[in-house]
Amino acid sequence: MGIQAKWKFGIKGAREVSQRCPVLYQAVDQTADISPENSSKSLVLATFNFKEKGALRGVLAALDIDSGEAVWQFEVSHSLTTPWVVQEAIYVTCFDGSVYRLNGKGEVQWRSRPGHTNLWQGVWAQNLIVYAEIAGRAQYTRALNSENGEVVWTYKNGGHSYALTADVSSCGQGRIVHCSVSSPSLREPKMAVLHCLEVASGQLLWRTAHRQYLFAPLIDGPHVYIGSRGHVALFCLETGRLLNEFPLAQLANTPLAKQGTQRAAVNQTNQETDWEKIAVRARPIKTSQGIVFTLERGGLFCLALKASNDEAPTLETKWHCHIEADIEAEIVPEKDNLLVISELGELMVVATASGEIGLRQKISGFTRGYGLAVISESPTERLRPSPTDVPRCRVAPSARIIMAASRNCTEINLPL
Repeated sequence: MGIQAKWKFGIKGAREVSQRCPVLYQAVDQTADISPENSSKSLVLATFNFKEKGALRGVLAALDIDSGEAVWQFEVSHSLTTPWVVQEAIYVTCFDGSVYRLNGKGEVQWRSRPGHTNLWQGVWAQNLIVYAEIAGRAQYTRALNSENGEVVWTYKNGGHSYALTADVSSCGQGRIVHCSVSSPSLREPKMAVLHCLEVASGQLLWRTAHRQYLFAPLIDGPHVYIGSRGHVALFCLETGRLLNEFPLAQLANTPLAKQGTQRAAVNQTNQETDWEKIAVRARPIKTSQGIVFTLERGGLFCLALKASNDEAPTLETKWHCHIEADIEAEIVPEKDNLLVISELGELMVVATASGEIGLRQKISGFTRGYGLAVISESPTERLRPSPTDVPRCRVAPSARIIMAASRNCTEINLPL
């Protein structure tokens, strides 16, 4: 039996619709006549990019979390990225080079547009909004004052950038890490460079060239984990030195995790796989067992640092879960599980301890997945997205899931 939707929301008359990952938001009503226990309302921030009468449109819709009805909509004449929330403020970047700050009613508090190049989703760190440019004319990483949108610093990274991550635990210094790709000239090959900047000043702390593109980094203690094409790389956060690599080809010799009622088996599906062409684009997820990575062409695997007397740390495989479909949406951590949407229209629950698929549910009418957000049953347990990173949520034992897939944002109930 397929998963049943509690509500659906879409943009009427829209064509060529794409979405971003939904984000949870706790709105606060500032009117004095409302009692404290009724002064807040949970919303879902759903982002739609589409064409309307041939024109490109971006809509950020705030949906009532219980009914799916639109409370307000913010519209622009270009594509929007995934919003992120800091306290009561909503920040969102746009492909026309704009950065917006909205309040809980969807009203624009400020707009900043230092450039006219497509922008990646930003991060919040030390009262700054930090973001990087993407696509053909990209060159810069910038920091804006989160209160007024004024430019605090600009760093020339040289080219198209991938996802940023912020670390604010490094003895109060604070770091921004991301990769950019550029070429000195049209005749020379492109070069990937991992940059580490001081949050407060934008000063370059280190930069490290790499032979392959580097996608979305995760900072964990003194290390930076980041996926590439054909391998995963481990860097030193302090110096930028490449500490080690994990070749994806090693997964061919890893026993597959149990899938439902099927027993684990030696991996027989990877003999003809060209591992060097497979990308690990999604941001890694830290779990109690290690760091979980998503394979672009289907599957998850968990790596952990192996105790070694050598100077360089090594990575060992804890488990490998094979999924017979591409995975485009980022996985979402739940207490002891990971929630995954495959491009074949299945929602799966994967155990973080073993990689075992404990539940598979078919989604009717599915064509593409963009992301998930998870609601706990108790309103007091509903979590904000992390202000320094891509939004992350936990799930209560009885899971209400907000799913961006195909043309609609939908609430479904997952029987865990």
